[in-house]
Amino acid sequence: MTSLSIKNYIYLVTIIFLISSCGGGGGGGGGDEPYTPPPPPNPTASISANPTTLYLNETLTISWSSTNANACSASGAWSGDKSTSGDEEIIVTEDGDLEDVFVKLTNN
Repeated sequence: MTSLSIKNYIYLVTIIFLISSCGGGGGGGGGDEPYTPPPPPNPTASISANPTTLYLNETLTISWSSTNANACSASGAWSGDKSTSGDEEIIVTEDGDLEDVFVKLTNN
């Protein structure tokens, strides 16, 4: 067994002290930048029409649903503020009545 001299003992204690004093570096400082939350997820929609083929003066049912939306509006042939999901019956009175339908979802 090897004995430690006082000089070697002091070196050993100093090394242990230095290693244990380093710590882990800690977390980041508070910084001056305020926390910015991530943006809300994009809204998505699903829309369908039943029946898919119809004649004038027949009733069409439009059904829709959305996720991550808090408002919904439609423009074009089927316009106005809508709930974020639901269905609505429309009587088609002219050829091409529903050719241009646009749905806008928002998530503020």
